[in-house]
Amino acid sequence: MDERIRPHLSDCGGDAYHQRGVLGRAEYGSQRGTNSKRLKMSRIFIVWVAIEMATLPAFSQKHDYIWPFGTNGGAFDTLWGGGYLDFNASPIQTVRVDTQSIRLFEETTAAISSGDGQLLLTSNGCSIVNHDQKIIDGGQSFSMDDDPVIKKYCNTLSEGTVRISTFCFLPPFKVDSSYLFVYFSEAYTPSQYPLISWCRSVDLAYIDTKSDPGKIVKRQKLYLDTLSCGILSCVRHSNNVDWWIITQKQNSNIYVKTLIKADGSFVSFQQHIGDTLSRNNDYGSRFSMDGRYFAVANKKSGVFLYNFDRSTGELSNFKNIQIQTPDTTDAGWPVSVAFSPNSKFLYTCSFEYLYQFETESQNIDSSKILIAIYDGFKTGTFQWHSFYTMQNGPDCRIYMTAPQTGRYYHVIHKPDLKGKDCDFRQHDLLLPVHRSSNIPYFPSYRLGTGEPLCDSSITVSVHQIPVNAHTHVLLNVFPNPANETAHIELGNYLAFSNYQIRILNLQGQQLYSNALHNGQSDVDVSSFPPGIVFVQLWLNGRMLEVRKLVVLH
Repeated sequence: MDERIRPHLSDCGGDAYHQRGVLGRAEYGSQRGTNSKRLKMSRIFIVWVAIEMATLPAFSQKHDYIWPFGTNGGAFDTLWGGGYLDFNASPIQTVRVDTQSIRLFEETTAAISSGDGQLLLTSNGCSIVNHDQKIIDGGQSFSMDDDPVIKKYCNTLSEGTVRISTFCFLPPFKVDSSYLFVYFSEAYTPSQYPLISWCRSVDLAYIDTKSDPGKIVKRQKLYLDTLSCGILSCVRHSNNVDWWIITQKQNSNIYVKTLIKADGSFVSFQQHIGDTLSRNNDYGSRFSMDGRYFAVANKKSGVFLYNFDRSTGELSNFKNIQIQTPDTTDAGWPVSVAFSPNSKFLYTCSFEYLYQFETESQNIDSSKILIAIYDGFKTGTFQWHSFYTMQNGPDCRIYMTAPQTGRYYHVIHKPDLKGKDCDFRQHDLLLPVHRSSNIPYFPSYRLGTGEPLCDSSITVSVHQIPVNAHTHVLLNVFPNPANETAHIELGNYLAFSNYQIRILNLQGQQLYSNALHNGQSDVDVSSFPPGIVFVQLWLNGRMLEVRKLVVLH
């Protein structure tokens, strides 16, 4: 069912809004709910940024051409600090920024560039800075006035005190108009595991950037509720002017859609559809670049795929895609989704697996292709470069981060192609400094503007690392190929306890699982189907290494 809800707009065009009333039947579909109530939402900040736009190209939409990254993991030296990807150049440039303020992107990164691709604003959820990395007036504590947990995190950047999730900037509706900033925050109790987080209030702020360094001139709290942290996606309305914001009420099948209109008014409504999305802190959501599809990934519930109507905001044609592997660990559960630029393929990744599905398939489960298994690469004792959040680039590639800090992005170079032809490469793009586990979220800015959704002529210089180029080689498998028996052994510097060997085929099906005694084992592979299998080394629920083994009979 739908429930149209009138927001409180006393300070932003409310009188005009009440004269117009809620969204009409003819324009936005039938009114199926009759009881109106104020919609409570989580802490979303919608920041209107007043900025001079007269000098920008009339139709330029390069708002996603600068991607900031960085982390607060150590001294500001050659490995720790901040930087950004610059897609204005070809090949794209990875740039280090010698300033402390850009680097503190521990959990969240948001940014927006001008229409011609020049960085304007960035935020890590604790502060908002301008293009010179100066904190704008009022931007130091805009998210923590009444939240002691967030205040502690932002003041100390301490581990385990807060997790801030997806938020994004939206471009101006027209020349000399305003930017919008949509923001979630959430807090959790450090002693809880798994980390269950919750989201709180919605604020509306106005930012004037004409002065230096800029300032927040007005803030307004709108409404409260508990939403699923991490589910926040934006897409243009079919009129190619207004914007839809979609979130979801926590532990439910209720989606909350908010339409932000160019005249400053907005309206929200709920829709009950699909299965309940289990409460969990590891999930993400994305629209396809053409706005036809919406997907949510959750490691407890699987992947939910919907069709989306950009005119009415309605979700339809619910599909639940289960990608769980035989593993009982987190390795088999989805945590991120992304669509190919042509919207024909949906990619979903867990910590160790990347899959591709055909969005138009009548039986979408049967279209599943295992694209890759994490190859075990790591750059430090606990810096596993496995699979985490994905984001479409303006160069028609898909970039993927890892759940731990590190200096690499994984890259899907040709996501419009089926199967292995998509050219996925692990730890492919080398960064000048460590990045955190997040990656900036950018909606499809060029949808409906007359510009291509992305520019495939932009190139990227990559830095591929062989699978075996680790500081320590832990796992050895021989002979390779093997036809009857494969011998497995570990390096002798390890204390051999609680290790487990798992062997999977290309489809991710487990063929073998057993403890590894005294650091070595002989595995009978005579019953395995001929072909390539992956030998994984596990310790205490965490995969440490993987080796490719060819079985011949």
